[in-house]
Amino acid sequence: MAKKRIDADFDFGGTSKITGLPEAEDAGDAVSLETMQQYVAENGGGGTGSTVYTFNVATTQWMITHNRNRVVNVTVIIDGEEVDADISHSLDGNVSYVNFGSPQLGKAVIS
Repeated sequence: MAKKRIDADFDFGGTSKITGLPEAEDAGDAVSLETMQQYVAENGGGGTGSTVYTFNVATTQWMITHNRNRVVNVTVIIDGEEVDADISHSLDGNVSYVNFGSPQLGKAVIS
């Protein structure tokens, strides 16, 4: 199944405007939250879902190039446990850095 990009413009005091959903006749049509959640669940949200990056070589910095053009959430997993880490992001929002005091290997989940 091909993934499709959807765009959302959220106005927290009013109605959310969604484009790219099947029921949105015009670019500015309002779509319910339930419809949006169902669409994202079925179509993956246009590639903005979670991605797992595995680091098999222990280093003090993991560089994650995700190309999402935004600051992402980063969950760090070492030895099967979620751990706190020093996380920073590039100015363009396409790269995240996970920094450690000593070399680590493990996984980073980007969402």
